[in-house]
Amino acid sequence: MKRMLLAFLLIGGLVFACTELAENSGDPTSPPPNLELNLCVCAETAKCQQLCSTLPNYVNGHLSNDYLGSLDSINQTPFDQFSWQSFIALNWPAGSNGQPLNTPIGSAPDSFRVWEQYLDIANVFNNTLFGSSCEPSGPENIKLFLFQKTPRLVNPDGSFQEADGNALLDRNLNFALYDIRLNDEEVSYILSNNLNTKSGQENFTGEVDFPLASMTLPDSVGAIEIKAAWRILDESKGDDLSRYYHRKATIYIPGEYVKDGNALCVEETVGLVGFHIARKVQTKNLSQVDHWIWSTFEHVDNTPNNPIAAQDPSVDSTHYSFYKPNCINCPVNSPPSMSDSTGMCFGVDNPQPTKPRAVKWARQQPYGEDYGMCIEGDQNAGERFGTQVIREYPIFQYTQGINQFFQSKLAGTVWENYQLIGTQWRRNPFENFTTTTDIPYFLANAVQETFMQPNASCAACHAGATIEAKSGKISADHSFVLGRAQ
Repeated sequence: MKRMLLAFLLIGGLVFACTELAENSGDPTSPPPNLELNLCVCAETAKCQQLCSTLPNYVNGHLSNDYLGSLDSINQTPFDQFSWQSFIALNWPAGSNGQPLNTPIGSAPDSFRVWEQYLDIANVFNNTLFGSSCEPSGPENIKLFLFQKTPRLVNPDGSFQEADGNALLDRNLNFALYDIRLNDEEVSYILSNNLNTKSGQENFTGEVDFPLASMTLPDSVGAIEIKAAWRILDESKGDDLSRYYHRKATIYIPGEYVKDGNALCVEETVGLVGFHIARKVQTKNLSQVDHWIWSTFEHVDNTPNNPIAAQDPSVDSTHYSFYKPNCINCPVNSPPSMSDSTGMCFGVDNPQPTKPRAVKWARQQPYGEDYGMCIEGDQNAGERFGTQVIREYPIFQYTQGINQFFQSKLAGTVWENYQLIGTQWRRNPFENFTTTTDIPYFLANAVQETFMQPNASCAACHAGATIEAKSGKISADHSFVLGRAQ
C-alpha cells in the first residue's frame, strides 16, 4: 500500500510539472535523475552491453495488476529501451542488399543506413512526384520531394508541409523536408493484398492486419514505418556537418510550388533532424498492450529542452536549428504561412496576419526567405528568422536519463547527437479497466508535429486510420500510408 501511495505521489508530481511547463514554456525542465541503469544496449542478450545491428522484435516489459496507465519510471523504461535499440539497429550502415554491415555503427559514413534501403511510399503506391528531368547526379544521393509527414495530403499532388498542412523553416530560412519509408514485411503485405491501389482497396475483403513481429523468429521484425525529417545544411552559415547524419540529396519541387511557376531541381546537403518509428510488435507478458509502438527521436540541436538556459550563452551555447535564443518576442510555433506577405515586420501598426497564405519556394537559397518572420521593438528588430519552435511538453525526466545512458554508448559517433523524445504505447481495456489509455497521453516531435503539439498523440491519431473496402469503411490498422493509393 505504501508503495502504491508513493507511486501516485510521484506520478502526480510529474503530471503537475508537465502541465505547468506546457502552460508556461519559459519554466526550466527538471534535470534528468542520476540513474544506475542496467539496460541492454543490444536486443541480443549475449551482446547486452554491445552496440549491435539486431532489431528487437518485442518489448520486454511487465505491468503490475494495479498499474493505472500513467507515465512512470518503472513501466516506461522497457519501452524506451526498445526505442533506442530500434533506433540504433535501423541506423546501422547497410549494404546494397539492405542488410547491416559487419562494421561499427559509426563507420562507413557514405553507406546508406538500414532504413534508407526500405522503399519510399512513392515507389509502393506508384505516385512519385519526382520529375523525370530531375535525376540525382550520383547513386549516393537520396531523393526528397515530400514536405509533410503523413499521407493525409493537404494538396493531392504533395506539398512541403507537416502533418497538419504547415511548412517549417529552419534558422537559415530553408524549408524542412520529409521522407516516409516502409520495410519489406509491410510492403509485401500491401502488395499481396492489392492495397496499393484504390480499386484494390475497394475490392478488399476481411480486415487490414499488418504483419506482427514474432518473438521466436529473429528475422521477423513486423511492419515498420519510418518518417524522417531533414534540413538543408549550410556550412557558410555555421552549420556543423559533423554533428549530423547527413547526405547529398536531390530535391524536386513541382512548378506549382515554386514562385516563378517552373519546376525546381536542386542538390543540397541535408542533415537528419527528426526520426519517427512506428512498429508492430508483441509485448512480452503484456497482453493488455496494443501491438503498435511509436518512438520519436530528434537531433539535440533542434530546439532547447530548457528555453530559459538557452537565453544565456554562458550556460547554453548551442546553435539551434529552429530556435533563436535572444528573440524574446518571437511568435512561438507559428507557421511560415502566417508571416507578412509584404515583408514588413510585426509591430503595433502591423499585427501578425490571422489567415495563412500559400507557401512557395524561391529558386535559390534561402528557399523560404519570403516567409521569414521579423518583429519591431526588439533587439532583433528587422532581422528575419525561421520558425521559433518551442517544445510544448518536456521530455520525461527518466527518458532523459535513458538518453544519457545510450548517448554515452554512442560517444564518438554522430548518433550521440540524437535524443529520444518519447515512446508512446496504448494500454487496452482489461480486467476492471474499461477505457483505452495512451502512455504518455500526448507525444509530439517538434519538427514533425510542430504546430499541433498541444494535442498530438500518435496512438490516438493513427487509431482513426481507415480505408474504403468492399464492406465499406474499415480500419487501416493504425496506418495512414494506405491513403496514398490512387
